[in-house]
Amino acid sequence: MLGVDKGPARISLSARFSLEQAPGLLGAAFDKVETIELPGTIAVPSPGPVIAHLKSYRAWADHHAVPFEATVERAGEIVTEHIERNGAFEIECLGGMLICTR
Repeated sequence: MLGVDKGPARISLSARFSLEQAPGLLGAAFDKVETIELPGTIAVPSPGPVIAHLKSYRAWADHHAVPFEATVERAGEIVTEHIERNGAFEIECLGGMLICTR
């Protein structure tokens, strides 16, 4: 994004407990773990919410020597151009429900 060969690894908020890992992690405490996947798409018609979300990562960026303001500014340019071309910025997501019984 900023012309460097390699930046920090992507930050995943679900890295410690993903929906896919849930049955294995919870299986020790429950007899049955049922996962109901709830896939979705978030369509954002303006860049403001995307930029606000990126700005919420400031604390992590400080720990990884990321040029934060320049990164957010460049990302804002990219998402703005994408929305102008496509009408929205779409993000696929996967949430879910866990039904655990003993």
